[in-house]
Amino acid sequence: MPYDYDLIIVGGGPAGATMALSAARHNLRVLLVDKATFPRDKVCGDAIPPRCRPLLDEYGLTAAVERVPHARVTGERVFAAAERLHVNFDGPPQFICPRIHFDNVLFQAAKAQVDTREACTVLDLLREDGQVRGIRARVGGGAPLEITAKVVAGADGFNSIVARRLGLFQYRRPHWAVATRAYYSGVPVAPDEFEIHYFDELWPGYLWIFPAGGGQVNVGVGLFPTDRTQNHPSLRDLHLTLVQHPSLGGRFARAKMQGRLRGWNLPLASIRRPLHGN
Repeated sequence: MPYDYDLIIVGGGPAGATMALSAARHNLRVLLVDKATFPRDKVCGDAIPPRCRPLLDEYGLTAAVERVPHARVTGERVFAAAERLHVNFDGPPQFICPRIHFDNVLFQAAKAQVDTREACTVLDLLREDGQVRGIRARVGGGAPLEITAKVVAGADGFNSIVARRLGLFQYRRPHWAVATRAYYSGVPVAPDEFEIHYFDELWPGYLWIFPAGGGQVNVGVGLFPTDRTQNHPSLRDLHLTLVQHPSLGGRFARAKMQGRLRGWNLPLASIRRPLHGN
């Protein structure tokens, strides 16, 4: 059968956008779809892992990241009760770039090379003879449409419609985390270091304070759900309580939250998940 595309990628975040860029290098006909319209926010600590730097260089995107709000960090400080640890990184500085900017850099780079559809909600997968052959989707408030492809790739995160429709989604509590994140201004912080704080009230988990550029800091609380955490206060309440913890020395006394406090589920890389379906 004739196909509309060689590859449809569902999800325009970093995984989907870089997959699209790679596929374009191989002259594949690619459609990249996302339910959001870019730029869009994403709950994250915003730190770009050092192993991603070679990929940014390879795709010529390092300069584009440097043009949007970001911080360049060369070390970290870890705080746990009376203990302190200071680590200086080897190699080039590490980027901390708000995902609303970082993801948009990648998406726009992909958009320049492949077909894209934003505000595109995937409703279901098309199947023929037991094989996935495309997607059924709606763009904006339009009527559902069918788009075919030789391969459909799911890069759509925690709520992946692709994984769920293929029966690949599994919730395994030891391999998931939950987190909150908010941006603040008015918080004293070293511009070239990020911080990790451990508290008895938040275990197993931690609070992070990351410089995010433009006078803002990214502050979040990450928690690894266990039987012990079932009786914890809500993560939102923990976040608001811990930023006022005495061990932070009143650094949030004059802080102003920029936007709202948001939460999300985070699948961890502590388990190997299927990378192909049918």
